[in-house]
Amino acid sequence: MSNEKLKDKPILKFVHTADLHLGSPFQSMNQYDSKTASKLSAATYDAFNKIIDLCIDEQVDFLLISGDIYDGKDKNIKAQLAFRNGLNRLDQHGIKSFIVYGNHDPLSSWSKKLKLPEETIRFSNDKPEIYVYKSKDGNPIAYIVGASFDNTKDAKNAVEMFPEKDKEWPFTIGLVHCSIGFHEGHDPYASIDDLKRCGYNYWALGHIHKPEILHECEPAITYSGNPQGRDMGETGPRGCYLITVDQAGQMWENFFETSIIRWETIQIPINDIYSIEDLLEKIRESLIDYSHIQNRDIICRIELTGYSQIYPEICNELDLTEYVKIFNENPIESNFNVIVDKIINHSFPIIDRNHVKERKDIVGDMCKIVDNLKGSDTNQKSIHNNLDELFKNSKYRLEINYPNDEELIDIIDQAEAILLSKMVGGAE
Repeated sequence: MSNEKLKDKPILKFVHTADLHLGSPFQSMNQYDSKTASKLSAATYDAFNKIIDLCIDEQVDFLLISGDIYDGKDKNIKAQLAFRNGLNRLDQHGIKSFIVYGNHDPLSSWSKKLKLPEETIRFSNDKPEIYVYKSKDGNPIAYIVGASFDNTKDAKNAVEMFPEKDKEWPFTIGLVHCSIGFHEGHDPYASIDDLKRCGYNYWALGHIHKPEILHECEPAITYSGNPQGRDMGETGPRGCYLITVDQAGQMWENFFETSIIRWETIQIPINDIYSIEDLLEKIRESLIDYSHIQNRDIICRIELTGYSQIYPEICNELDLTEYVKIFNENPIESNFNVIVDKIINHSFPIIDRNHVKERKDIVGDMCKIVDNLKGSDTNQKSIHNNLDELFKNSKYRLEINYPNDEELIDIIDQAEAILLSKMVGGAE
């Protein structure tokens, strides 16, 4: 599955996408200017239209959609019409669409009643179904085996029910919306071995929003990811995969970015910064450099790293919020908008912590307590239990994401750094 030029004329070409989440609301949209807010509002629809354009431009045989077309079970009329219009465009070009539904738009919901073009195939959630895709002269060139997400309380691992590939079958595709193996925040649904058992050539997966190739060949197992990131938890390129198969059965996977606005985290080391003026200038230079390598609008979060000479001056979140306003009210010159979402201080004060820890006072005791917290699974579990109580409040869930173990350690380190800066001050 390389990106080398095809030696033989392809016998099969298709696009794999998933997790469109059409009409999905973007968090904190009111903090941006009206032009950016308008782009965010339309972004999931525009990304979907890019996928439709790609299918038509590449003259693919069909489009695979691996679930979560919509963002929920509620009847979003605009999302319904946008989806149907996109598939109608494919239908007019003789391109089929194969759909399985996901946990956000289960087949048992209103989605089942939506009238779609004749060239659209929807798979049941009762059991895996098989569709034979034939060439214009009637020869089978692909088998698509699919099953929609079953959201009933007695739901089973649908992958276990997928039939094994028959030796007479041509290129065979599995289409399903589920979590394979471990992904943070998602319960495992099936394993890679479950997929290998079937002997298919390609598994088109949905549910995990980050593009990822779990297994490169025999079979290829791929999450296309969502076409448009929706918040700072979905940074980096977002898009779909164009799959090409040649006469010898060799396959190429090419990723196409479709996001209208890309979310990014930019880390800026500030070891050599000695004033706030220098800091603001370095951030501006970094934004200019970053914008030069992009070809779309960006919403970014700035993380200040390293050992900072000005640590006490950048600990106040209100001050950092004011710096954000400076960049957004006086944006850098670029062909695209570069918007700063937040500036976070992840730097550390210039303090000899090992020396401080040996002190026989409350400061030394604090360092020892922090080491004990970070080195004890029991203590970290206790912190998580307290956070569980906090996050029962929906207000906090909207403002911040629940920290994983790595993020919890970072929070502890940052809390200690702030305290040391205030209690020790300068270098020790």
